[in-house]
Amino acid sequence: MTAAHSYPEPQPALGRMIDTYATLSPAARRALVAIAGHLEQSSDEIAGVMVVGYVREIPQYATITDEGLLADVHSVSSALVRCWLRMLRTGSPADPDLMDLIQDGARRRAAQGMDLSALLRAYRLGVRSMWTQMTESPDWRSSSSLRKSADRVTAWVLDYSDLLCTQVESCYLEEAHRVAQQREYRRSALLNAILTSSGESENRHSELSRPHVLAVVEVSTDRSLPRLEQLGHLLERSAGAMLWTVRHTSVVAAVPMTSVVHRNTLREQLEHIVSQDDSLTAGLGGSACSGRDSRSSYVEAIDAIRVGRAADTSPRRVYDYLELAPLVEMLRQPERARRFTAAVLEPFGLLTHRTWMLPTLEAYLVHNGRQREIADALSVHVSTVKYRLGEIRGSCPVQLEDGRQAGNLLLAIRLQQILAEEHDTSPSAVHPTPSWPLLPTTPAHQPLPNSFCRAAIPHVPQPANKTRHRS
Repeated sequence: MTAAHSYPEPQPALGRMIDTYATLSPAARRALVAIAGHLEQSSDEIAGVMVVGYVREIPQYATITDEGLLADVHSVSSALVRCWLRMLRTGSPADPDLMDLIQDGARRRAAQGMDLSALLRAYRLGVRSMWTQMTESPDWRSSSSLRKSADRVTAWVLDYSDLLCTQVESCYLEEAHRVAQQREYRRSALLNAILTSSGESENRHSELSRPHVLAVVEVSTDRSLPRLEQLGHLLERSAGAMLWTVRHTSVVAAVPMTSVVHRNTLREQLEHIVSQDDSLTAGLGGSACSGRDSRSSYVEAIDAIRVGRAADTSPRRVYDYLELAPLVEMLRQPERARRFTAAVLEPFGLLTHRTWMLPTLEAYLVHNGRQREIADALSVHVSTVKYRLGEIRGSCPVQLEDGRQAGNLLLAIRLQQILAEEHDTSPSAVHPTPSWPLLPTTPAHQPLPNSFCRAAIPHVPQPANKTRHRS
């Protein structure tokens, strides 16, 4: 039996570099010191050449347009050059201050979301650029000692590249893990701010102390966690969500809100998101400036979705609590809502029993009396609209153009539609007294119970075929 060969343990790159430098002749070392002295004056220019190489050869660097980020990349490259020059002078690459700058740069790239592969490729390109600067210098060409030791110097440089990439990768992965944990914590913090009524979350999370609004995107199909996570990242990218979390069948996001224009932009972004997937519905709550406000805004967004589905006959699927607040609050006490509706619609008498009356009146109020738009909304001829409006005006003393009455009238019509739908689909169709309210009667800062579902406020079905007719 032959004896097993024993191999030496792999030596760390730093130790190998020190040993390799010690084997160089004094003349070769003096040549390296001279090269470092000549290149030191142009270290920033060398770093600039390196950055140009990153942008030319690495796609992720080519997409950088932020001048501040490019300046950051240049500063780290400059530290890399100075570390290289110190190695040429002393033989030791482990300058603590310069290595700290390089490691901090790797941590910033992790926090900025740069790919690790792109970062490591940049360091390899940087070492190649510095190697080119060294071998093309007059001191290298004139030193026979360096040329004779080219194999050892090459191994020395390769070990330096390995040392750099190892340090950079370690710092990058450490920071990427920390950032991932922080994001998970921030997301769970939002959930806690929503679910707890204490002020602890307000003091702990400064993001929720700035103006924001809670947006909820519900998913009716494919409610798997990866699908919801994907939707959360989409809200972060496209809507600027600063915090988001997954809750059951929805994604809840806190979005910075600085003005009414910003709110309108957010609505447009949500409309674009839900337009890509028929299973999505979104709701916006009211403005918030604290963790407690966030909780209320969340409940308002949920209410907006529930009531919006029942009250809105348009194809849109983004509902804003600021538009639906009167409906939401009235439906918390259905009996009061019925009394209000009956009082406002009483002047129209028996005309309210005609199937076309309330939809026509609602369209008239929504479209400010513009008959062509009313006809398009109802899918009828303009002459039909004129006939119906004539019937309404001829049998009712209410002035439809009176702005003081228009808001109450529109609210009553929508309440009537929801209450009638609830009556037709609930046990109250058999038992006259309803056994539950349309919305919970808990205060606005309390979350909706899990038992609250679409059965409480059913979706109003759309007609399959729109036909033009005259009533």
